[in-house]
Amino acid sequence: MSKKSIHSSAAAALLVGTLAASPAAADGTRPETAAEIAKRADRLASEAEHAVERGDLERSRTLFHESMLLKPSYDTTGNLGAVELALKRYRDCAAHLAASLREYPPTASEASKNPTLEKLGECRSHVASLKLDIHPVGTQITVDGAAAGSSPLKDPMFVEPGAHVLRFTHVGHEPTEQRLDAKAGTERDLRVSLAPVIEAARAPIWPVVVGSLGTAALVGVGIGVHFAAVSAQQNGDAMAADLKAAKKVCPQDCGELDAQYKSASAMRNAATGLFIGSGVALAGTAAYYFVFRPTGARQQTAWIPLFDGQDAGLLMRSEF
Repeated sequence: MSKKSIHSSAAAALLVGTLAASPAAADGTRPETAAEIAKRADRLASEAEHAVERGDLERSRTLFHESMLLKPSYDTTGNLGAVELALKRYRDCAAHLAASLREYPPTASEASKNPTLEKLGECRSHVASLKLDIHPVGTQITVDGAAAGSSPLKDPMFVEPGAHVLRFTHVGHEPTEQRLDAKAGTERDLRVSLAPVIEAARAPIWPVVVGSLGTAALVGVGIGVHFAAVSAQQNGDAMAADLKAAKKVCPQDCGELDAQYKSASAMRNAATGLFIGSGVALAGTAAYYFVFRPTGARQQTAWIPLFDGQDAGLLMRSEF
């Protein structure tokens, strides 16, 4: 392409731009006024046109891009797209020409848009066009790991031919990915709705607390009853020894001794029942904890009753 044709391609989209500027510090000491920013943007655009005339398209693209950032307008964006078309940067060219057409003033005639439409058509023939309908609003979009904006997009998304991975993320929603094999010159509608993150319902902690306290209480009472049974057994043994020494005959003379042994036996049975009950309570509490994972459960505590024929105790084992 000759210098003259390149310049014509850029100039075809060049119209009077609108002023839209934000404060910026040019000299590092005071912010620029809107008028100064606009003037600097126009100067950069003029330098970009001269770069086109010299055939320095890469320099021209850089200058047009800087100008567009300072003063966004359909004419500068269109010029940038025209240069990118000449550079065969088809994806960038399609994106900028589409944005330029979107920003054309309502009073612009269809004829004035035709050159830009033709260039956009050429760019789109080399890339795939994706019309995205993404929910919820504000979903972040990346293409192959590179940020590509957030929903809703004002224009179609253009991607180079080939395999791509689109990822969609939004706070409070499950991220999702779409893999596609893009083909040049194709258009595709893509609708994605991210599902809200649903927190799993957590069971209350109070059954664990009640179960642990109940287990401890049963073990504690069981220990007390067990020692009472041991004491009753020892008293019975002492009485039996006294009766033997006095050469008294049972059962006629052993009613009190018999009552003592029966009391010891009953208390031993009661203690055994309490220990069994504490084991059941412990098992139920542990099952509830491990199955339902209640909110607030920060430690694992096990109450282990220990006893034999004469002694009993309670072992507490905790993991934090």
